[in-house]
Amino acid sequence: MRTQSITLPRSGLFIGFAVLLAFALLITVPTNSDWWQIVVLGIVQGITEWLPISSTAHLLLTSELLRYQGSIGGTFEIAIQFGTVCSVLLFYWRDLLDQVQALIGRGDPVTISTARTLWLGVVIAFIPAAVVGILARNFIKA
Repeated sequence: MRTQSITLPRSGLFIGFAVLLAFALLITVPTNSDWWQIVVLGIVQGITEWLPISSTAHLLLTSELLRYQGSIGGTFEIAIQFGTVCSVLLFYWRDLLDQVQALIGRGDPVTISTARTLWLGVVIAFIPAAVVGILARNFIKA
């Protein structure tokens, strides 16, 4: 059985961040000259995503402080979040593969039971957030 430990971000994280930043620059910079603000926002996203705080809120606050007039709440944020997801997948790909294998019944019984309990908990925890999101969607969009 593998032991889990806290590790520093690996190269996959930085590759994901670089892809995110390059994509965000490609879709936003040609129409304006505020590239330095995009770089700062990318750095804020890259740092705050790994902390137990809201990276999206920090993006919004930083964009206000920088008076960034680009796509806040649109394409730029989607690109920057996509880059974050890519870096997480790259960083944890082996652990995620182990989880998938355990969910389909491959591995020792303890690992299979633990994985199924974990993902059942994730689904159960998701349900209240989904219900609130659906019920309050008009309020949230406003």
